[in-house]
Amino acid sequence: MPVMYLHARSFWNPRTIILVLSALIALILASPVHANGVHLGSQEVHAEDLGPYTVSVTTVPVIGSMHMVFFLSLKDTEFPVLGSELTVWAEQSGGRSITLGPIPALREDIGPNWFAANFPVEESGKWTFTLQIDAPLAEETTTFTVFIRDTGGVSLTLVAIVAAIVAVITLWLGRVLKKKKRRRPK
Repeated sequence: MPVMYLHARSFWNPRTIILVLSALIALILASPVHANGVHLGSQEVHAEDLGPYTVSVTTVPVIGSMHMVFFLSLKDTEFPVLGSELTVWAEQSGGRSITLGPIPALREDIGPNWFAANFPVEESGKWTFTLQIDAPLAEETTTFTVFIRDTGGVSLTLVAIVAAIVAVITLWLGRVLKKKKRRRPK
């Protein structure tokens, strides 16, 4: 009796891998952002060596409850500044000359170098922020400007999700059409 070999086709071919990865990327990008830490779409709006410290400020500069994250370390190191307290003020330049603060930047759970503050920003435009660092080594103050824009426009997350969905559909259609082409009698 002749031996018949079943030619098993691997489930994990390149198209399947791309489909699965695209779906995972879409799910990750669509997942909610947690309150602590740097958010998706955020940008560094200020970085400076300030006395014995290095500080960087990151936020998504749009109106609404703007979450601002501060990274504070000893200059030229990543060592935390123990016993430090950060306070922030914000003032809109032009417009209605709105002032917010003082708002304490609270230490974040993600590490001893991280602080965060939320600002209820209701108007777009040029805002001047004042950051005061009160620590045992030295007290320092710095001022920086952030251009806050209106919400809306194109969300990079939405673009990435749509691109991932289009890639998945395109690959799936290519696979279906390829199977149909093979089945056609010659």
